[in-house]
Amino acid sequence: PDSGMSIGHIKCFQELARASFVDEKKREDSIICGVGKCSNCSQVRNGILFFEMTLILWKLYDPDSLTRKNVQGIDNKRAIFMRRSLLCLGFALRETDLDSTHIDLISYCRLRILYLTKNVCKQMQLNECARIQLEITEDFKIGEILIRINKYQAAIDFNRRNYEKYLLNITRNPQLKQKSHYVLHTYAQSLFEVFLVSFSESLQKSDAGNDPPYHYLEEAE
Repeated sequence: PDSGMSIGHIKCFQELARASFVDEKKREDSIICGVGKCSNCSQVRNGILFFEMTLILWKLYDPDSLTRKNVQGIDNKRAIFMRRSLLCLGFALRETDLDSTHIDLISYCRLRILYLTKNVCKQMQLNECARIQLEITEDFKIGEILIRINKYQAAIDFNRRNYEKYLLNITRNPQLKQKSHYVLHTYAQSLFEVFLVSFSESLQKSDAGNDPPYHYLEEAE
């Protein structure tokens, strides 16, 4: 339904995003300053409206977040705003995922944003548990995108490292248990996708040397 909105109507929502950003309480409560839902009926906003509003927030938080060449030495507040800026841009790009014509380009852009976000987070003042939770969250998102763009071996290697990081830190930081589903699912999915691709290729070839990697399937289970 959002696709039929007039340009004038979209500008109203852009102004709402700006007004929400300057509201300190809304900014503290939510990265997207509460624009994800209608304050009157609580309906979730998506499509072009959410895309336009998160683009506004991206620029308000830090218009140079994509082009800043060096983030080392920036203060904690600037790092937080820069991270939020990149997250808002990522939210905007996710609203374009249904455009299959440019889905690969969008995925690569989201991948770049996630790597930039990881660098920015290193400049934030966080305790050990919070830092590890952020790293694991960012890494399973990267792993998901690697699967999506068919970089299966890279996805396996990346998701395996993330799983090992999770196992290494779970004893000292039991709060990480809430991340277990995401970490395990993404790792297993990357293994299973490689198996499916190899299995499909093996069906097209009669050569016995092209057996699918069943060990990946066992590891995924």
